[in-house]
Amino acid sequence: MKKIAELIDRVWLKIVLAYLIYSTLYLLGSRVALTLTAEDMVSEYLRKITGVLDLYRIMYLGGALVAVLIIYKTRKYIMTFDILMLALFGVILLAAAVWMREYGLSENIIESTKIILAIFICFQLGKCLDASSREYLWKRVIFWSLFIWNLGCILAIWMYMINYQGAFVFSANHHFIRQGIMEGRLFGMFSDPNSAAMIALLLIIGIIWSYRKLSSRLLKIYYVASTVLYVIYITMSGSRSTIVAVIIVSVVAVFYRMRLSKNDPLSLGKTLLCELAAVAILVAAYFVILFCVQTVGMWVEPDRATEEEFIREDANFEDISNSRFKIWGEYLTLWKDEPVVGFSAKGVLHYAEAKDPQAYLVEHQYTTHNSYLMVLIEGGVLGVIVMFIFLLGILKRWFMAFKERKSPDISGAETGFMLLSFCCVLGMLAFCVFMDNIFNGLRYENVVFWFCFGTMAGYGMKKEAIGG
Repeated sequence: MKKIAELIDRVWLKIVLAYLIYSTLYLLGSRVALTLTAEDMVSEYLRKITGVLDLYRIMYLGGALVAVLIIYKTRKYIMTFDILMLALFGVILLAAAVWMREYGLSENIIESTKIILAIFICFQLGKCLDASSREYLWKRVIFWSLFIWNLGCILAIWMYMINYQGAFVFSANHHFIRQGIMEGRLFGMFSDPNSAAMIALLLIIGIIWSYRKLSSRLLKIYYVASTVLYVIYITMSGSRSTIVAVIIVSVVAVFYRMRLSKNDPLSLGKTLLCELAAVAILVAAYFVILFCVQTVGMWVEPDRATEEEFIREDANFEDISNSRFKIWGEYLTLWKDEPVVGFSAKGVLHYAEAKDPQAYLVEHQYTTHNSYLMVLIEGGVLGVIVMFIFLLGILKRWFMAFKERKSPDISGAETGFMLLSFCCVLGMLAFCVFMDNIFNGLRYENVVFWFCFGTMAGYGMKKEAIGG
């Protein structure tokens, strides 16, 4: 038994890394039509030879194994207020599944379990790992992430240059995916330009942190080129939610640089001027990049309706929210029917269909397009209260620890990674006003968010090193 424990201690972090890389490649690959097709073909082959397994199920089975390893390695930090709040949220989701059992009991239980599993794995890793182990995982996950997302961005920009537009069935499992330029937005081969642009922003933040740690000149050039690709795609994607996240993260980063990182901070007035200058530079850069890419596009393919390319059909004076106000309104109307515990993870659309088969949400199968509203729908008022206590408690604890960041007990490396984490969390919290990307199982942006939020929860916490 002792030898088995010693073996686990030696290899567990490498197992976690292998799982994170596999999940990264699968999750990002499922967002790009070309790699999604390859994944579907491999999954179809696996189902033929095994009867049950495919790439998606392997990811969640691996997640269960990793969760067991994390519980074993972080067992001293399991019975904490944070984990108890997460467990309570999971109990509420499961209770709602039983309460709404006629609207997909097994589906709700499975999806609720996936949500809690994903949050626990990423949050507990971020919270309990020592600084060197977090850096070990993060650097490698970023490195592998770039391969898939660079491919997607290169294909998207190429499609813009040749003025390609299309929407068709794509991949072995007949996924319908819009391609190229659609409704004035650059989809490329991404399934959704909003999430694609937000992932690009998260990768830019990761690149900024990891760049100074690179020793290879070739890798540095590769990372810089990747950043340029992502900036271009964010600009051309037409994702207003990501632009809002960029501005908020930039404003907070400037505030930190001018007011908190210096022994002699600037006055509030001068800091405000720097903030305004940063926003002005971002706006100017947006239009400069847009003009440059459009100019090159005109040179490559002159026969294009330039004046109409970036007119958003879904953003006008009549509906600037891209139907979100209507979606939110209908979900709030449904929530009033089950306000206390909600509908669990997947029950609400089944309930809506039973209530009114002709409803707008039923017809289009829209999700909430707001992570905070999603918590209310999934867990009701009880779920919102529990998650509010969980999130606010960690933010308060982090703020108190951050004020003591110059303490000898807190290393500079830990503070640097914490700042990276705070930027990612802040960007996602802003983005999630418009999208539902935090409480829905394993997605790449969810992995980053909860890992970074766990890092904030563990910042300044005295703990034994549990790295491999």
